[in-house]
Amino acid sequence: MLTALDGVVFTGYALAVLAIGWFAAKRVGSAESLYTGDRRVPAWAIAVSVVATSVSGATFIGGPQQSYASDLTYLSASIASVLGAVLVAWLFVPKFYAFEATTVYEPIGARHGMLAQKACASAFLFGRLLASGSRLYIAAVPCSLIVFGDLEVGHLLGCVAALGMLAMVYTSWGGIKAVIWTDALQSIVMVVAVVASIWVLVGQIGVSPGDLPAAIADADPTGDKLVLIDLSWDLGSPFTLWAVLLGLTLFNAAAFATDQDIAQRLLTSRSGRRAAWSLVASSLLGTLIVGLFLSVGLLLFLRDASDGAVAAGDTRGVYLAFILDDLPAGLRGLLIAGLFAAAMSSTDSALNAMSSSVVVDLGFGKQKANARIARVVNALCGVSLMMMAAVFVLLEGGKSEGLIPFALGVMIYAYAGLLGVFVSTLLLGRGNAISVISALVSGAMTVAILQFVVEPTPSLGWRMLGGFAVSLAVCSTARGPVR
Repeated sequence: MLTALDGVVFTGYALAVLAIGWFAAKRVGSAESLYTGDRRVPAWAIAVSVVATSVSGATFIGGPQQSYASDLTYLSASIASVLGAVLVAWLFVPKFYAFEATTVYEPIGARHGMLAQKACASAFLFGRLLASGSRLYIAAVPCSLIVFGDLEVGHLLGCVAALGMLAMVYTSWGGIKAVIWTDALQSIVMVVAVVASIWVLVGQIGVSPGDLPAAIADADPTGDKLVLIDLSWDLGSPFTLWAVLLGLTLFNAAAFATDQDIAQRLLTSRSGRRAAWSLVASSLLGTLIVGLFLSVGLLLFLRDASDGAVAAGDTRGVYLAFILDDLPAGLRGLLIAGLFAAAMSSTDSALNAMSSSVVVDLGFGKQKANARIARVVNALCGVSLMMMAAVFVLLEGGKSEGLIPFALGVMIYAYAGLLGVFVSTLLLGRGNAISVISALVSGAMTVAILQFVVEPTPSLGWRMLGGFAVSLAVCSTARGPVR
């Protein structure tokens, strides 16, 4: 049960977020400032902000679940994150700064015309609406359980509205500055929360830290709980070393370079070199944080195994149950604030990124847009995300996870084509407007065939590799620009 102290802690966090957004708004005088922060954001803040967005509410709950129910191979995906960050920092970030881009789709437009730019932006907006809408829905599930104790549709819709409105308010006020600085606070809250969880669990288990690995291995009947690297060639396994190196590295490169949601932060630095440094630093810091969440799952497993009460079946709620049942007042409020921080950090950035793409790529252009127009579009994007999340609520009602994996992975349909276009255009100097559109379509179709036609279904990394290869080949067939 939540206490008054928990409420005070959580309310203090929410007020701090709103205060940051309000102060950031004082220095925003144009749409360009709202979207780029006048390119004066410190590199360390950019790195922390990218981490906050990457560690979403799904990671907050899903990380402990993964290690509780399975093993540590999910951590090997961090290899792909680091490799993808290095590739983007080396190959793409200098290109973005050479074009003085506000969105990462402007360099495509400069090479191939507005039709190509609009096509890339549309692919991003479609995928981001579904992916971020689903994340908002996922965040509403623990919110409803905490506040109402159930998953009734009306309660879920209320949580979607509350979370969406809070993110929309401070993001519309302060733009990318508000996103980055609130993300910095949210990252601190998340790290403190997960470290506090580890501290409490170690105390409950009563085993010295040095003896914990041996205790976990002894408690695991499969003997696989501490496995980090999967060397098998199982195409359906998501975290084999080969899927990580070949497919997930491309997936992360696409996320960092072609997804305005993450890449927008990289465009707020004083220089491309500082932006590149912040990207690599964020991937390393993100690896550490994911490791902390996985450690929580291992400790929960050891505690339950010692009591003979290891959960079976749906284990999504193991960490949430620990937060609500085992933590003292005040600390419980901090952990709940950490959960909401993870949810807010993935929602606020999506709002500002979608708004910038609508205004710059599809609408007014950065020369004609002003801060008022940008804020109105930001609010409309917020309403769209809340409506998308409400669709998931009405379809699923918190009882099924059938649509969730699809929605969370839907960005691969955009990523496969976009990465092929970016490599072909910015690195190889090939393609035109028609080949760009063809590449986006063929990349998405290849991913769909691999996911729904091929048996057994290849994992996400292999689908990304296939879609990217087809998209790159298609886009590179053209030589001259068609405008």
